[in-house]
Amino acid sequence: MRPNGKKESEEKEEKPAQQPAVKILQLVQPPAVLTVHLKRFAVSGRSTKKLDSAVPFALELELQPFCGGADAPRSFADLHAAPPPRASRYRLYAVVEHSGSFNGGHYTAYVRDGDLDADDANHSEWNHFSDTHVSRATEEQVLGAQAFLLFYARC
Repeated sequence: MRPNGKKESEEKEEKPAQQPAVKILQLVQPPAVLTVHLKRFAVSGRSTKKLDSAVPFALELELQPFCGGADAPRSFADLHAAPPPRASRYRLYAVVEHSGSFNGGHYTAYVRDGDLDADDANHSEWNHFSDTHVSRATEEQVLGAQAFLLFYARC
């Protein structure tokens, strides 16, 4: 027993019970171009290292569930209640990739060549840009890139 009359186990702070939570991010108006910057590094004490793990990303995004307003979704069930309008649909058109370490390396880019507004994205091709060299790339190469920046255009 402690001098204050409490047992040692009673003096430990009680942790509040964890509660499930829902966090909803809502946009006022979807941008014409959406840029996503992926954190590809980790800081541990005084050292920083590049993360080489795969980060999956989509060729198309739908932002309507994240757009605010009077009819904004209020629960998970509401997210797929109605078909989204075309104005909040995005198509990937460029990926910036970094190869190397945190202290040095090389940036390259994959860029879509074709009509982003076409419903059939198969009419476009991908190009890989690396300094003075440009070559055709496959969709699989693009999706396998160690993405650092993703650029999506509203379609």
